[in-house]
Amino acid sequence: MNIVVNVLPDLLNFTISIATLLVLYIILKHLLFKPVYEFLKKRQDYIENNLRESEKKLNESTALKSELEEKLSESKDVARNILSKARKDSEVILSEARNEAQKEKEKILQKAEDDSISMRQKAMSSLKDEIVDIAINVAKEVSASDVDAKKAKEFTDKKLNSLKDTKCQG
Repeated sequence: MNIVVNVLPDLLNFTISIATLLVLYIILKHLLFKPVYEFLKKRQDYIENNLRESEKKLNESTALKSELEEKLSESKDVARNILSKARKDSEVILSEARNEAQKEKEKILQKAEDDSISMRQKAMSSLKDEIVDIAINVAKEVSASDVDAKKAKEFTDKKLNSLKDTKCQG
């Protein structure tokens, strides 16, 4: 067995290997690299489009959020104003109701007082009339023989008029 060791490479094999490598590279470049490159380019475009859309949607959502927050703030202000107005209105209505009730109370008390005075005056007038009648009857009985009817009538009329002119104090 002889082993031959070549220190210099075989030029023919080397050239064929290089040529094969170049042909393989050209074939792979057209058949494999180009489709892979196109796929990667499409993928990159797709990702960039998604990023742009995401950024656009984020801006839209941020604008919408600020708009909604503004509307919420406005609606809270409106609600506060409505509640404040309702409170003021209820206070006014309550105050008016109190004033009306107070006026009604005063009317009722005044009417009761007027009725009481009227009833007292009627009672006093009736009492005076009865006292005069009793006094006349007593006077007639006491002085039946001394006083005639005409003088008794004049006397009682005079006394009756004087009693009517005096005011009842009570």
